[in-house]
Amino acid sequence: IAARPAETRHIEMPQRKYLFPPIFPCHYMLQRAGFMGVWIGTNAAILSYFLVTHASQDWTEGLNVATQYGILISVMGILLAMSPTFLGLLRSTALNRIFTFEKRVHAHKFMSYILFVWTIAHSALHYWTGVRYADSVRMEHLLVFWQDR
Repeated sequence: IAARPAETRHIEMPQRKYLFPPIFPCHYMLQRAGFMGVWIGTNAAILSYFLVTHASQDWTEGLNVATQYGILISVMGILLAMSPTFLGLLRSTALNRIFTFEKRVHAHKFMSYILFVWTIAHSALHYWTGVRYADSVRMEHLLVFWQDR
């Protein structure tokens, strides 16, 4: 058996990149749950703000404005979540020690689901207000041909 050399090599320990190292899958699940909570909270705050500010008017007016802003913020969030430049900027901040910005596809997907919900609500609201308007309008001035009278 060959004898080992007497010299001891100094092994450098790599510095920790993350403040909380990722422990799969628990770490990612907590990050996802935290992101989902923040995103749903932001959208709920938008909804409640516009419903309260338009409380003196018809409730559909506040809901219409809330869905418009919800759609805009969701599109903005999707574009930022998939932007390589923005992700590179986030990696250079202190947030990179807490969150892993390498794979944020789930954030993009979750925001698209919220965008879908806002879009359905906005379309349904336009349908609802259109039906209400059609019921409240007298039809005589909408008739074009004399046979329709």
